[in-house]
This record gives sequence, structure tokens and C-alpha cells, in this order.
Amino acid sequence: MPRKATPKSKRTQQIAKLNDQMRKNPHAYGQALISAGITVRGQVVVQEALAKIAAMKPSEFKKGNDPYGERDFHTFSLDDELAYFKIDYYAKGDLRAPSEDPSDPAKTTRIMTVAFMDEY
Repeated sequence: MPRKATPKSKRTQQIAKLNDQMRKNPHAYGQALISAGITVRGQVVVQEALAKIAAMKPSEFKKGNDPYGERDFHTFSLDDELAYFKIDYYAKGDLRAPSEDPSDPAKTTRIMTVAFMDEY
């Protein structure tokens, strides 16, 4: 889905702010889906993944992984493997449809997927 926002727009800044909140407390701002590959390694590894994602600072997001400036994707090391998180935006009440405005939390459900890169 093409995005109209640029990294400097107020809309993009709002999306990034909401994504920062999601990363810090995913269950309060949406849903977190943890892959089978991470889950099978136990709750300690799941909590480590969520803690690493929550600790990411805005300055860590680079244009190569974050071309729209929304801070919705990043890779990280987990249990000696490369992992990632990705936040997707769905229409509130209909997880089959994209959100018409990810900057509006009243219209958007955020889903954060956390997985090892080899599970992609």
C-alpha cells in the first residue's frame, strides 16, 4: 500500500509516535504476534525480544530499514540469530483491511510481528 507521508510530515511524526508507544507496550496499543521460532525457545527469549524492541531509540532507525520514517520495522540480534519486528496497520474492527489512516488510533489496529529472519 503506497504511503503519501514523508518523513518530515506531521502525519508521519504521529505514526512514528504511535509506533514508539506500540513497541514499548504492544498489548496496550495493539497486538503482538510472536513467531513459533521465538516462542519455542521459551518465555525468557520472548521477553528478551520484547525488551530489545522496547529499548530501540528513534535515532537507531535508518532510512534503509525505515524509508517512510514511521519506525515500523527493525532488525536485532536475538539468541545469536537475526530477528526483526514489523508493525502493520489494519482497519479498526476489520483485520482483513488496511487502515485508511495509520496516524489515527481510532481508525487503526496495530499488529506487531516478531520473528527470526529465517522464518520470513
